Amino acid sequence: MHHVVIVSGCDSSRQEQGAGMVSYDLVVVGAGPTGATVAEIAARTKGWRVLVIERRSHVAGNCYDELYPGTELLWHRYGPHYLRFTSTETMSYVGRFTEWIPGNYVVKSNVDGVLVPMPINLETIELLYGRAPLTEELARELIQSDVVPVEHPANSEEFILGRAGRKLYEKLYAKYTAKQWGRSAAELDPSVCGRVPIRFDRNPYYTDSPMQVMPRDGYTALFDRMLRSSPLIDVVTDVDWLQERVHGTAATVFTGPLDEYFGHRLGPLPWRSLSFETSVENRPWFQPCVQVNYPGDEPFTRKVEVKHVTRQVSTRTVVVTEFPADCGEPYYPVPAQESRKLFADYARLADAERKSRQVFFGGRLGTYRYINTDEAIENAMKLAADLA
Repeated sequence: MHHVVIVSGCDSSRQEQGAGMVSYDLVVVGAGPTGATVAEIAARTKGWRVLVIERRSHVAGNCYDELYPGTELLWHRYGPHYLRFTSTETMSYVGRFTEWIPGNYVVKSNVDGVLVPMPINLETIELLYGRAPLTEELARELIQSDVVPVEHPANSEEFILGRAGRKLYEKLYAKYTAKQWGRSAAELDPSVCGRVPIRFDRNPYYTDSPMQVMPRDGYTALFDRMLRSSPLIDVVTDVDWLQERVHGTAATVFTGPLDEYFGHRLGPLPWRSLSFETSVENRPWFQPCVQVNYPGDEPFTRKVEVKHVTRQVSTRTVVVTEFPADCGEPYYPVPAQESRKLFADYARLADAERKSRQVFFGGRLGTYRYINTDEAIENAMKLAADLA
């Protein structure tokens, strides 16, 4: 019998019965952004009893944050999350469960010991070409002289060479991409490097969204409040649904890795993982912004000091260094030609599962899509509305 962790005001008899003794309209696998959103909306708008089953010991998925042991400092255990909304409706929905602080999302790249803005902007071009000051017109001319035009880029290398030129590609993208994805940019879809804008102004921020924010109390508090919002929602942690296969009477939403649901029947989908090294620095700041990329020969890709975003005041700071890996917890679907074909085969299985058993797949892992947190929440809102 698995203990049901009641996250809201349910009676004690239900708590003692356990997951297998209670009938639920909806079972949600995973308590991350997608799972929490679907559970909250289904309970509130449909009056459904919802069971959320989480394999880890906590809610919030990869957005999980907590106080670093022995400190008063919040840190992101599974890498940084930069929340930027493109939809006012989505931001308004999430705002029911949190207050906001501005998202101080500034990223730089360490190129041969020089910190340059990332994404590329006028200052980046000035520093790497040794030409300052540059107007937008002069910068465009300089870049244009170095581009390798490709009318229909087939991969990320062609995409960046055609937009930023060879110099910036080699300095900022080539080695970083190879480290991050375990393969060259020439082996990845154009969308991988195309996610990051190229600017000819002096905008220092990582994203172009006008709605860049951070939950005031952190991500864990945000998603925990979603799951505590209704007495119709129960949450089980430290339980692997793949070993239990408990289904809702109306629907089941699975947010774990798509290939794991089907027991890797068609072979494993390519995933990219991460490992982290953390350190507590006895100084107020370690670096000038939340994230510094390392696009050189270092074995790591970036160093993150999330205190720049949380705006905590302390004489200490926590620094997290990221090392990409092929093995381990799946973080990123690999957008490449061979994975597209395999995913299409799994997508057909998923469609059949939805039609025959009312099992829906969501989130980055469940849909094998490289999406941001706001996109995951927005997609989950649509998924919850579609459940019948």
